[in-house]
Amino acid sequence: MVEVGTVSKDDVPVEIGEPVVEADAVLSTGVVEPHQYAGFSGGAKTVVIGAGSESIIRYTHGPEMLAREGVRLGRVEDNPFRETIDAAGDLAGLDFSINLSYGPAGVLGVRAGEGRRVVRELAAIARDALSVPIDRAHDAVVCGVGAPKDANLYQTTRAATYVALGDRNPLREGGRLVVPAALPEGVGDGTGEQRFHRRLSGATDPESLYEEMRTGYEPGAQRAFVVARVLRNHDLYVTNSDAPEVVEECLMHAADDVADALEPGSEVLVIPDALNTLLVDG
Repeated sequence: MVEVGTVSKDDVPVEIGEPVVEADAVLSTGVVEPHQYAGFSGGAKTVVIGAGSESIIRYTHGPEMLAREGVRLGRVEDNPFRETIDAAGDLAGLDFSINLSYGPAGVLGVRAGEGRRVVRELAAIARDALSVPIDRAHDAVVCGVGAPKDANLYQTTRAATYVALGDRNPLREGGRLVVPAALPEGVGDGTGEQRFHRRLSGATDPESLYEEMRTGYEPGAQRAFVVARVLRNHDLYVTNSDAPEVVEECLMHAADDVADALEPGSEVLVIPDALNTLLVDG
């Protein structure tokens, strides 16, 4: 890794892989899709996180950053997470971005050029296409995730946090989230997945875990922090999985199918593609 400068008033070092630093030109490709922290993915994030070191990941995904006003799903403007990533991208020498956005109907738009502009324009297109107005609270929300994100619990929980921590939480107080997911990989094999599992499986309850993690955590564990934030207010059921024991270890509930996870007479909202749906006030 090579340090190319610092970002923020805290002088956080930006370290990028040597092949990127030594390249004659740096081009990022990828998808601009809803992202829990950056608002939308794409642009400089591909380089800064994908080719960066733990220092920038620890800072951008730490509890202080994630608690800031503006760090929110679907928000690009005045988002401190996105602003930090873009500034780090400048230091990394990002020259050009080619991104697309997509939804259930397929590709929504393609843009190429300066990273900030590419993300801004594609985020606007995606926001218009993916926003769904919500005019009342529900007893339960079934959050569709589907392959490949349903391969492990780490990725699967994104469906629940995207719904509960977006612009408009569609649940009543104490309402529950239900996510059907196969989980053939269990919790997941990567370093981040294992840190996520250790945090959740070692906790006694969501509230104490959330308070403990507010003081800091290792990169990758931020998903446990966000999940704990949701679990303080809502039960999360994962159904139809190959790893119910892993689900139960992690402060969540396992059920054989969606019907078993719902209370009789519940008013239920079904979101077929929770990762590509932006809930807004209706």
